[in-house]
Amino acid sequence: MTEKIYQKIGQYWYAGVGASFNIRYKIDDEKLDSFGSTPHYRYSLRNEFSATKYSANSLLLAIQYNSREHPLRSYGGIYADFNLAVSQKWLGSTKNAVQFLYDIRKYVSLSSKNPEHVLAFWHLASYKLSGAVPYLALHGTGSDIYNRSGRAYTIGRFKGLSFGYFESEYRFPITRNKLISGVAFVNVQTASDDLGKKLFQYWDPGGGGGLRILFQKQSRSTICIDYAKGKYGSGGLFFGLNEVF
Repeated sequence: MTEKIYQKIGQYWYAGVGASFNIRYKIDDEKLDSFGSTPHYRYSLRNEFSATKYSANSLLLAIQYNSREHPLRSYGGIYADFNLAVSQKWLGSTKNAVQFLYDIRKYVSLSSKNPEHVLAFWHLASYKLSGAVPYLALHGTGSDIYNRSGRAYTIGRFKGLSFGYFESEYRFPITRNKLISGVAFVNVQTASDDLGKKLFQYWDPGGGGGLRILFQKQSRSTICIDYAKGKYGSGGLFFGLNEVF
């Protein structure tokens, strides 16, 4: 559970504080009995976490810049949210840790006549600055607030002590009444680990396309249907409400 409150401090600027409680117990590592070892088990052993229960509870300090012209389906503007997460034992965390996380999005309309032609860019990342973070609290594929990043892969497919994600998407209308529109996208992600793999050393790409069905004109809400393909035979259909970012 994560909650934050923001106070406006400028035309587009906001400052915020919050708390995050990430408590896990009775963890059932389903493949452990079959294989005798799993990434979760090995990581927990190396970093002195229990493999069945742990917590990562944090205080959050945040600053946000938001100049988007619409919150759900923007044709222009920038959204950037920066957070410092401080996990402490006195909050119930198993271990102390400090992480820096951010989420940056930019939207560029390509036509004043048809502003629905949009190039959208997304970059999110997390960096462990100190301490130890339990395995299931590490950031990775689909760890954004609505679990929409990393189309082509399952949630949690890649994760690490530090994690970086980049995506670009072209959005365009298909029907004249704007009821149906389309998207084409590419993404790439990278992660470090506690065994020496560095951030930006390895990259895992994905890409695909999809349809958007206008659900409500005033709110610009849409139903999303995407197909994406990645490495290692990964791929599939992805459904959602409103744009991915």
